[in-house]
Amino acid sequence: MLVPASGDVADLARELRAAMLRRAARLMRTASRVRQDQDPGAVHDLRVAIRRLEAALFVWQRLLAAKPLRRTMRTLRSLRRKAGATRESELHAMLIRTHLEAAPAEFRDALEHVIEMLEERRNLDATKLRVRVAPWRIERLTRRLRRTLRPLASALPFVHDPERDALARVEQQRRRALTALLEAHPSASDTALHEARLWVKRWRYAEEALTAAGGPEIAGDETLRELQQVLGEIQDRATLRVRALELVNEQVRRDNTSGAAALQWLITQLESERLDAVERFRSRPQPVDRGSPA
Repeated sequence: MLVPASGDVADLARELRAAMLRRAARLMRTASRVRQDQDPGAVHDLRVAIRRLEAALFVWQRLLAAKPLRRTMRTLRSLRRKAGATRESELHAMLIRTHLEAAPAEFRDALEHVIEMLEERRNLDATKLRVRVAPWRIERLTRRLRRTLRPLASALPFVHDPERDALARVEQQRRRALTALLEAHPSASDTALHEARLWVKRWRYAEEALTAAGGPEIAGDETLRELQQVLGEIQDRATLRVRALELVNEQVRRDNTSGAAALQWLITQLESERLDAVERFRSRPQPVDRGSPA
């Protein structure tokens, strides 16, 4: 694990501030893409940009202004969750599309109708999201972030060891992620697997934040990336399965047997893919335990 070398505290503060402003700039660029609503990957990239900024603020929080930090984190969390609703409908529509060709001919019209419904939901959520990433809102978030980072511009000596504190915070994320992975490994529980995915992401982005002041940004540990990907596949299929089950009940109430049958066929495919991804998760090598900070 790389950390900024001990030395001139002013250099460390300057590097950290620049790294966090780079993350903020990335968030601003992805917000602009979301407003244009022409890039299918924009909402996903916005959520990733938010998570990376959140991780950096979490890891290095002892060096930041506490009150602006709390407000900044609340704003980022709220924006990430708002983007999550848009992204989920987007993903679900894309997932169903991947099954259309293999679907029995008598089910395709019903599945295309579900895709249309999901896309309408996605477009409604995207309209609300564009309001949340309006230029004046992003500018306000940027001003709040700059107030959060103000102590890094003061060039005053730190009253504690910032590297040790940052290492301890990454260690906290590591321990929680390893515990969640241990609990999820023998389980097919959606809840346990989702919890593991969340902690793996937090750990991975915390690792990135730890290295940010010591050099160029890294893509993250490959083992964590692979675990995050396979756990994401499981989560996507689990959430779409739940949504499809709700739609089955609705079709049954409407006495639409053909629509219910199409959705039941989709649920079977999703469950098969989910279980396959669970097995791939179990076969993955577990992250290397790098030990606790000294």
